[in-house]
Amino acid sequence: MNTAKSERRFTVDPTTAGILDALRGSQQEAFGRDWSSAWPVFMRPDLSPFRPDYVSRAFQAAARRLGLKPIGPHGLRHSLATSLGEAEVPLLIVSRLLGHSSTRVTSDVYSHVFAETAGEAVALAAGRLIGS
Repeated sequence: MNTAKSERRFTVDPTTAGILDALRGSQQEAFGRDWSSAWPVFMRPDLSPFRPDYVSRAFQAAARRLGLKPIGPHGLRHSLATSLGEAEVPLLIVSRLLGHSSTRVTSDVYSHVFAETAGEAVALAAGRLIGS
């Protein structure tokens, strides 16, 4: 069961927004007046949400079919955090995007990424100071 804190809005890129809008549009077209924007984006034929383990298995199978390393939705969170850390996105923004209650949670889980990025940042600054 989801709590109020577990439900949150998040930002997506324009391409993903277009795909989700098209999916919602096809759902609305299929169900007509009975359709509700409160329904899950991805749902079973009986309109109930998929179980998390089903979503993870289906996601991993799709990744394998595409020749990618099997990764589940939770793995995508780690990939996102890692990519953002490597891109030197501020910890507060990464933390908010992941829905963490504090930057400490983000820092504790992804400290290895931010440590590597910090090392690169220091090397860059030193290079600029020295003039190389």
